[in-house]
Amino acid sequence: MVHSKINNTFELSYSKSLTAAYLAMKPESFSRALAKLKKDGIILDNTKKE
Repeated sequence: MVHSKINNTFELSYSKSLTAAYLAMKPESFSRALAKLKKDGIILDNTKKE
């Protein structure tokens, strides 16, 4: 049996505030959503882009 690890990563190309606006979210709501994803282990590196 062969085990492979798929790297499903991406980097946000824009600032958090611009991404939040694109998603029709308030910046603080988007920040909280990112924090929850990080807490749940979905986001491993939350490098600030602002």
